[in-house]
Amino acid sequence: MILITSAKYSSSDFTLEFGKISPSFLPLGNKRLYEYQIELFKNFNQKIFLSLPSDFKLSKFDEKKLKELNVEILFVPNNLSLGESVVYCLNVCCAFGEKLYILHGDTFFKELIFKENSLQVAKVKENYDWAYLDNEFNILSKTLEDDLILAGAYSFSHPQFLIKCIVESSYSFVDGMKAYSKAYAFDIIKNDTWLDFGLITSYFHSKKAVSTQRNFNNIDISNGYIKKSSSWQEKIKAEINWFDNLPKELFIYTPKVITYEDSYEIEYICNNTLAELYVFGKLPSYVWKRIFKSLKEFLDKLHSFKSNDKDINFNCKEKTLKRLQEF
Repeated sequence: MILITSAKYSSSDFTLEFGKISPSFLPLGNKRLYEYQIELFKNFNQKIFLSLPSDFKLSKFDEKKLKELNVEILFVPNNLSLGESVVYCLNVCCAFGEKLYILHGDTFFKELIFKENSLQVAKVKENYDWAYLDNEFNILSKTLEDDLILAGAYSFSHPQFLIKCIVESSYSFVDGMKAYSKAYAFDIIKNDTWLDFGLITSYFHSKKAVSTQRNFNNIDISNGYIKKSSSWQEKIKAEINWFDNLPKELFIYTPKVITYEDSYEIEYICNNTLAELYVFGKLPSYVWKRIFKSLKEFLDKLHSFKSNDKDINFNCKEKTLKRLQEF
């Protein structure tokens, strides 16, 4: 069986951005994170279970999407520790004798290859209280570099024994794995494609791994800038012209811009889009009132500037119909 552990709400930093949200439901590249996580197991021929807090409300869209992906939801009592949550899920649905794969809900991998009884590890990137691969783990390889952390993906050949180890380790998931390794040593797999979605700072930087450009745009993110080019040259030149002619009083609303003849670069700002907040978030109405108030203030200021170009002829309906025809 495959268990994606997402039964604890993301931290309060994420609540400020999105409302109460489970890690696997965070937005990434116009999808939810769980869609990328499930894709990793498409060739495993194993039943996938996704654990969620007992009071988590699934939207009709997510219910439909998860059903299409053949994922079974396990609602877990709130406020359980990770070890308690894993034991709960395994007691509910793990068949005797089957292998177990666990992926934490706040992790992203571009690729994931398991061996029997294996741990995915990565080099530490930020100063945080990570779970390190220390000498209390019994591992097959004895020549490993320093500062490796557990990256949130594991395989176990004997899940019932894992349950026993976690319970006997006072329901500590990591200590339970250490005890498990004394009987079944772990293979260590260093995975440099791992990205963390458990910290708000790493989340914003990790989002750069998946772009959201449309089919006629090319976007490259590097050195703190987003470079945008397009096969639709008329569109790019119009955007460059907009930035070049922006009144200085409006600079506070725009990132730093470097323009070229057929492309431009804008400063990469680690913020969520309104689309992400609306489609994937669960923000209360008073937050949206504040957002729309800010939008109105911006639009009022924008409309206080008038163009002297009498040849401007922008037809919203015509543009929309043209886009639909091209699509």
